[in-house]
Amino acid sequence: MKGKKLAKILTVAIATALVSAFAAGLTACSGDGEAKTITGSYSYHTYEHMVYGSSVDWDVVNTSLLQLYSDNTYVLTVSRDLFGTDYEGRGLTETITVGTYTSVASADGDVSHLDVTLNAATSVIYTTSGKIATNGVFTLNSEKWNAKMTENYKLIAEEGASTDSDDAAKQAFVAQFGGGYTVTIQEPSLDPENPSLYATIISIAAAE
Repeated sequence: MKGKKLAKILTVAIATALVSAFAAGLTACSGDGEAKTITGSYSYHTYEHMVYGSSVDWDVVNTSLLQLYSDNTYVLTVSRDLFGTDYEGRGLTETITVGTYTSVASADGDVSHLDVTLNAATSVIYTTSGKIATNGVFTLNSEKWNAKMTENYKLIAEEGASTDSDDAAKQAFVAQFGGGYTVTIQEPSLDPENPSLYATIISIAAAE
């Protein structure tokens, strides 16, 4: 049991390191060599409790973290932490997508809100731990794709996804996990006279 707890701790550490590495790389410079900065960070959390039969109790924490940059790029981290009485089934999945975005004043009319369109991702990193994962954890990275990732992707691929070659599997992976999102955020700087505001995600939905 201690070993499984350690595996989960290591998984969270790996996921945190991936986010930090992505953020550091994006903050360094833009495509034209000019320094770029993070302009906002927004988060959203949901909690679920599920019961199956008389012996299995599940808790699920879903977290989304959106970081926007001065060159109109984004990093979105979506994680799902599953834990409960079925110890063998516990695990964490985390998806980091990178791409470009556009934003407009929100259709809901709130002056502190923006509607942000996250375009389809150009890069995707997916990490999972738990029963399905080899040795407790595996990572799929569209920027460093290889044959082993193709084999691991087959474990989680959408029905009908093409995995006939490494390139086909990579493209299917990016399409499955990097399809883009529609997000409404609250940006306190848009309403400075209201001290109760904080940077947060109001709503987030996968693009249709």
